Amino acid sequence: HPPRQRLPALTISCHRSVPHARIGINHQSGAGVAGDILFRNIDIERVTKTNNVWRTWALFQIGDAYNDGAGPIDGVTVSHINVRDHGTSTPILSGFSPTSNIRNVVFDSIRMPGSTGYATSLAELGFTNPVHTANIVVQ
Repeated sequence: HPPRQRLPALTISCHRSVPHARIGINHQSGAGVAGDILFRNIDIERVTKTNNVWRTWALFQIGDAYNDGAGPIDGVTVSHINVRDHGTSTPILSGFSPTSNIRNVVFDSIRMPGSTGYATSLAELGFTNPVHTANIVVQ
């Protein structure tokens, strides 16, 4: 197989933003690598949007919706997020396969509802069943 093409770097930086939806990546088309992605300084006030069946504060997922390959997600930082509403579903962290996985993700300074401190584990962030992931850090 030829090496996977790395998609151009995408930086998402929201300052003093108060979305009424979730944050995340839903990589459903193409075998390229989605990477170098930053979510920073976001206040999630209410989760009012539903995607498929999920209504959650965070959704990171890889699929192959168009049968054109499923590329990995590599290099995501989610930093300084204040989650006031976690939604009605558990957050999703789901790669497609062992090679088209979600890897090298840092959750830094994430405050969940009712907490005075930052989360220190995926469980505290609400992730209960990560699939096809590698090197996920919560700090």
